[in-house]
Amino acid sequence: MKVFNKIVYAFLLFLMLMLLALWLFKPRGATLNDWNMGTEDNKNQISLPISFQVPESKVYTFKTHFKKTSYNTLVIPEINGHAFKVFINNQLVGGVGDFNHPTANIWNYVHTINFSQVTQNELNELRIDIYGLHDVGINQAPYLANNTEIQPYVLLQNIFISESINWVIGAAFTFAILLLLLSIHSDINKKIYLFYAIALFLFSIYSTDLTYRETTGSLAFYLIIRKIQMLSLFLSASFMVIAARYYFTRQKIPSLAIIIILLILSPILFAPSYIVLNNITQYIGLLLIVSLIYLIIINFMDPNKRTLFSTVFLCLAVLYRFFEYIYDLPPIFVVQYAVLIYILGVIYMIIADYSLLKEEKTRLNEKVKHDHLTKVYNRTALEFLTISNGDAVIFIDIDNFKHYNDTLGHSAGDQLLIKFANFLSLMIRSQGDLVRYGGDEFVIILYNHSVTEATVLIEKLRNDIKDLFVEIDLSYGVTEFKDNLFDSLIHADRKMYEMKFMKENTNSH
Repeated sequence: MKVFNKIVYAFLLFLMLMLLALWLFKPRGATLNDWNMGTEDNKNQISLPISFQVPESKVYTFKTHFKKTSYNTLVIPEINGHAFKVFINNQLVGGVGDFNHPTANIWNYVHTINFSQVTQNELNELRIDIYGLHDVGINQAPYLANNTEIQPYVLLQNIFISESINWVIGAAFTFAILLLLLSIHSDINKKIYLFYAIALFLFSIYSTDLTYRETTGSLAFYLIIRKIQMLSLFLSASFMVIAARYYFTRQKIPSLAIIIILLILSPILFAPSYIVLNNITQYIGLLLIVSLIYLIIINFMDPNKRTLFSTVFLCLAVLYRFFEYIYDLPPIFVVQYAVLIYILGVIYMIIADYSLLKEEKTRLNEKVKHDHLTKVYNRTALEFLTISNGDAVIFIDIDNFKHYNDTLGHSAGDQLLIKFANFLSLMIRSQGDLVRYGGDEFVIILYNHSVTEATVLIEKLRNDIKDLFVEIDLSYGVTEFKDNLFDSLIHADRKMYEMKFMKENTNSH
């Protein structure tokens, strides 16, 4: 039932985000659908959305016409390219980027161009020049609207598609640092945490390719940055697969497979131009698809299905993106949210497992430090107790316990030890710690107690024990802790034997 619920919740969240995106990005004005692409002499009528890989890096022109209108703003929801300019009746009214250095990243931003200063004709020509280094497109039909009415929606749209990328980068980088620290300081799953940290760090580098910016410097510098971003994407996917495979199956990726992946990625480094780089990444994209499918399968293998919700959501987002390209579905911009949710799912799984492992380790440590019969501390625990100079150390031995054990049997002896330990634990409570040193010997550490105070307390406990357990008495030695517990125990043990010897001499007379 829990598995079914997680799948249903993932579907519901995806549906909610999809409906929100469809409502948020629907045109709120006069949509411009009839477009031509090319020059006056060579015009091709096109239908939107349109997006294509360019045969050469240059300016591509898109034109349409609109009648005189009271609208004063052009809204361009999604445009592909690296710089663009907008003209109305051959008058420049706006744009983004520099055609001399076209290195802007503009696709993930809703652009608004105010043309209120333009004198309109009865029929007006709208021209958009897009400089494409490797791709060009208008993925949603632009529309005309009133500036004051549309700006609140545009603000929300840009938060939804652009600001969310910054959230993903921040989350990936933050959790990469967290996992790196975990891999350094943890004594379990070190390599797994390190691989996940590298994967998230590389993904945060790649995600800078998704951020809106009006320039990325010179063309040569942008090409270098683009190569780094593409390598980071593919290497991030590879490290994520390596980490997930090792985490869920404890199987390592064969060294040969890693070498093959590196050889496949190496052409990215030597791509001489944007178009060649884009073509290479298109082919290598198959590696990304295979990695994603394998990653999804690996996550479904988790017996506890801790990442099932985030994995199903990621599947839905990727599938929609795939069908969006094939069937021209309206874009909903939820892949970044899917990645963010998946990252959070992985981090939740790791932290939950880490907490369980720490709890198990703590439990085992406590088990090692406790006596299995009486449940009080054993002598191993003495290494972990924080004892200060001036605290009292009491060494206790049950008189004639061997005779009691031999006479009534070991079971009766065990029961006596349990009752004895329970009584002492109850009596000293927050004042100190009780340790079963071995056999019928116990040690009490009394914090902030002088030897005199400790002697008064143990003598009272001795009388109570003699009343409660008529058949037994105890001998003890009390000393002051000074720097070394071993020496203090020897001193207390010696005093305990002195008391036992005095009682034996008294009884013999």
